[in-house]
Amino acid sequence: MGPKNLSILDLRLKPWQRLGITKKQYLAGKPWKGTGLSREKYEQIISVVPQDYLNDLKIEAEAEALIEKILGG
Repeated sequence: MGPKNLSILDLRLKPWQRLGITKKQYLAGKPWKGTGLSREKYEQIISVVPQDYLNDLKIEAEAEALIEKILGG
């Protein structure tokens, strides 16, 4: 059986939608490049990661960027 929080709707969302960014941002950022995975494999993995986890990662990344900006890092 799959992850508890995975719904049929989550499977239909595009990877950039699941990451909370635009398609343009997704294609420009090429997040799969930093993982060493092919785009196809990266998108397969993103499709099964629980949405709550992806949301938490996004909030954490935004918080870290804000701290860097405030502290001048």
